Amino acid sequence: MTSGADMAAHADLQEWHAAQVPGVVQTDLLQNHLIEDPFYRDNESRLQWIGASDWEYQTTFQIEAGELAREHVDLVFEGLDTFADVYVNDRAALQADNMFRRWRIAAKPLLQPGANILRVVFHSPITKMLPYVKSQGYVLPAISSQNGGNDTPVQIRISICRRKKAEHLVA
Repeated sequence: MTSGADMAAHADLQEWHAAQVPGVVQTDLLQNHLIEDPFYRDNESRLQWIGASDWEYQTTFQIEAGELAREHVDLVFEGLDTFADVYVNDRAALQADNMFRRWRIAAKPLLQPGANILRVVFHSPITKMLPYVKSQGYVLPAISSQNGGNDTPVQIRISICRRKKAEHLVA
């Protein structure tokens, strides 16, 4: 997908809006005047719902009959962020679960000469992974997590002598 793509959310957005692909949901929402500037005051804290929501992107593209006559016709995705379902002409084509890899699907059986619709549904990694995180018997460390960031307490160590490197110690 390139520019010309559209985006929508779950049931809260009733219509499609222009989107930039590749891009970021927050930027698309800002460009469409659907959210306030996240960098102004405490707006970021009020916009956390974006990361907990699923988002859909779609575009229409043309393919010629001659192109479909070729032996291999693949769709290649790089950087689908992270949990994404891909549909071609309303038929399931891919379930991605890793942003850090390339996904290649044989698209020939899904395509038709002329207009084709490509739709990608991005699922919230928070919603998708929270049940797993909560099922663990321990806290999973993360830069930005349910723990509010750094979950290691600050330590104050007091001693009457300075600690020396091991090579300075004599037996």
